Amino acid sequence: KVLLFAFAADDPRHPYLPHNYERDCLVYTGTHDTNTLRGWFEEEAGEAEKERLFRYLGRTLEGHQVPRELCRLALLSTAARCVLPMQDLL
Repeated sequence: KVLLFAFAADDPRHPYLPHNYERDCLVYTGTHDTNTLRGWFEEEAGEAEKERLFRYLGRTLEGHQVPRELCRLALLSTAARCVLPMQDLL
């Protein structure tokens, strides 16, 4: 599951939202084909995606806070494995 795709649709059953992960899955915050988490938030995410992210987290974020919070979501999910690309940690 690619976490960045979770906020593209306004559907609480979206399979990429962390609370919908099955234990036997792998979560990535992004892939080699996606922007960094901060880049996605600042350059690509529309207002609707940002609003869905804020609603999911229960608070608003500044761009520099997004990587940490999305990595936290991935790490705390029920997924058996989590991959955090180095560029999202730097």
